[in-house]
Amino acid sequence: MQQPFGTGKVCRSRRSPAINLLMTSNESTVTVNRPIVLGEVLFDCFENRQRVLGGAPFNVAWNLQGLGESPLFLSAIGDDDLGQSVLQTMKNWDMDSTGLQVVSDRPTGTVQVSVDNGQPSYQIVEHQAYDFIDQARLLKDARLADQPTESMLYCGTLALRGAANRQSIQALIAQWTGPRFVDLNLRPPHFDPAWLPALLDNATWVKLNDEELAELTGKTIQDPDSIVQAVAIMRSRYGQANYLVTCGSRGAHALMGDNRFFQPAVAPDQLMDTVGAGDAFTAATMAGLINDIPIDRTLAAASRLASRVCTLKGATTMDRTLYHGLFTA
Repeated sequence: MQQPFGTGKVCRSRRSPAINLLMTSNESTVTVNRPIVLGEVLFDCFENRQRVLGGAPFNVAWNLQGLGESPLFLSAIGDDDLGQSVLQTMKNWDMDSTGLQVVSDRPTGTVQVSVDNGQPSYQIVEHQAYDFIDQARLLKDARLADQPTESMLYCGTLALRGAANRQSIQALIAQWTGPRFVDLNLRPPHFDPAWLPALLDNATWVKLNDEELAELTGKTIQDPDSIVQAVAIMRSRYGQANYLVTCGSRGAHALMGDNRFFQPAVAPDQLMDTVGAGDAFTAATMAGLINDIPIDRTLAAASRLASRVCTLKGATTMDRTLYHGLFTA
């Protein structure tokens, strides 16, 4: 059974949240009940030939590390130069790479990114290393036998596009007893609604944007009431999860049981692009939930981090000041 998350109390780590979320130095702390992040790692390749390490789950893990949560990241890379770059970059950011598999006959993932007026579009290359995550190794690396039940598992959706991966990931989900955060990223043709029953069954949190919510429910999303109605449709189909609905510059909504929370968007000081903004929002939300931060403060911090990421070229940075003061502003 999944733990209920209807009150804002989510899961308690065994140290003060102030150690990580309120830090103002470069110090990091190992989290006892650290989150596990499962999904793709890839390079966003821009038109100017710049390459930025990314992939929604990797971005989430990266930001969780920046927030001091020491995530275990489960994915796969190729036995190639890009794969070595992933390992070295994770090392430089003090990320744990023990859950990163190496697939010798597949390349490290890449995506071609085009940006128009700050809005990205993606051409996702198929048959990449992250499409071939070994099930036995995945279950072993997730440490299911001794993982505390309050650890949070994050699941993305792009890594589900291959049949073998779907079987592996569904096996992990079936054995997971702690809270689970599902991040829906609908990237046609790399998504099939038929996956949703297994993916969302007993999920604790489901995050998606307003356009994705409209696509999945057939509802026109134009105001808070329409979001509530659309989420009710999702719950009637897939179970009573909490929902996080992001609406870009129109803010974000959290629906926890019968309770609703709204967070206005924070405008970036200088918009570069929006690549990774939603992933930053997710990571800060997870950090707040893991540490029992009230949901209103959590959403405010998540909006601030998303805004800061919009000032970057791409989704990640080595600048640790990006994470300072998020939960204290």
